[in-house]
Amino acid sequence: AESTQALMSRATLLEWVPDGEDYYGRRLAHVLVDGRLLGVELILMGLAYENVSFFGDNGFPDLAQQILEASLEAPKPAFEQPYRWRKKHQTQR
Repeated sequence: AESTQALMSRATLLEWVPDGEDYYGRRLAHVLVDGRLLGVELILMGLAYENVSFFGDNGFPDLAQQILEASLEAPKPAFEQPYRWRKKHQTQR
């Protein structure tokens, strides 16, 4: 969160590309900071995993390609992938 806030607070231009809603009705978007995808920046800093290979390109093949390419050259994050963590810590109702 701190890195995202820092990137966005230094930006001269913030843009977002709507990408629908998730399963829970939350609005999804690709965020651009000075013309660069925020997701790519976070991946390159080792602070995020790509999820294009799991969810697909959602109609944005060029953006998805940027994300996939960044994940190939980025350091692996020092934390477990969120979907794996949630699966291990899921409680039965």
